[in-house]
Amino acid sequence: MDRVPSWFMAAGPEMAGLPAHWGGNLPDHAYNFYLVRTSVVVGVLSSLFRELWARAVPLPWGRGRDGALQVLRLAAQGMCDDSIARQLGVSVRTVRARFADAMTELGAQSRFHAGVEAARRGWLR
Repeated sequence: MDRVPSWFMAAGPEMAGLPAHWGGNLPDHAYNFYLVRTSVVVGVLSSLFRELWARAVPLPWGRGRDGALQVLRLAAQGMCDDSIARQLGVSVRTVRARFADAMTELGAQSRFHAGVEAARRGWLR
């Protein structure tokens, strides 16, 4: 599939909901949907949800945490702390603090481990 469906819901093993108007997002179409009780359709939607959930990765950080992601990406390109600091227009101390934030967020024991974990989650693209 080249993109995820706009939304659907599975309400237990016997019911599912499909949008009446495909496209858009849940808030725009939440009250216009078809309730489906056909077991084959419910089963397919449940399987699709499990597959999408298995592929999901946590988002990088919310607002204000972009600095940690920036230093991880630049370090992955082989840049040292001094070069990263110059590139971002911050001090080397700030770069190291952002690495510490990234390590905490990723549950990493080292900067290398943080890079590996960030790559595994798809954050270095």
